Amino acid sequence: MRRAAGSAAAAALLVLVTACGSPAPDEPAAAPPAAAPASGETLPTPFTAGEIREVWQPGLELVLRFRSPGREEWQRWTVATADADGCEIDYQLLAADGQPLGEPDRKRSSWAELRDHALFPVESARRERYQRETPLGALEGWLYTVGEPEAGTETRMLFADRLPGAPVWMATTAGGEVVLEVVQMERRPAPDGSTDEALEPVE
Repeated sequence: MRRAAGSAAAAALLVLVTACGSPAPDEPAAAPPAAAPASGETLPTPFTAGEIREVWQPGLELVLRFRSPGREEWQRWTVATADADGCEIDYQLLAADGQPLGEPDRKRSSWAELRDHALFPVESARRERYQRETPLGALEGWLYTVGEPEAGTETRMLFADRLPGAPVWMATTAGGEVVLEVVQMERRPAPDGSTDEALEPVE
């Protein structure tokens, strides 16, 4: 497997990750994100902090495939720690055979930050009910479409109802061409304290 523009691809999705949870408020933050227009009106987030907290506990594991034109990268994300304020996630680059490449990159975020990564201004985003076949099966949830006029791109991301957290599928297009696609290929629940389901790839 060739290594993709890993840092760029990872950065594009990391801002969309809504990982684990704690006793953070379940309502979207009152203040809009920095990119929001003056009106401050935003779409509802796909999950509350409590719904995310219920599932993203230590041991939860995702395997994701990043694709951009001519390149591909695989990563494994594992929730390493969780406490009342936030969680730490290990981001591990994988080789073609699934073996780790180097050491994982561990990052920490608060629950409110993770939830609000999916908070988008109404002026440049919309959402609708959507169903899609994925490597985890047929999944239904909220499809968010977010335009970035300055960059000339549009990003679509599907947050599956029964899988709180990061989008199960995401694609960014520019000039009608897909420049980045990120897909959850495997998902395994935390061993304890989680209501998530064990999902294997569908061949």
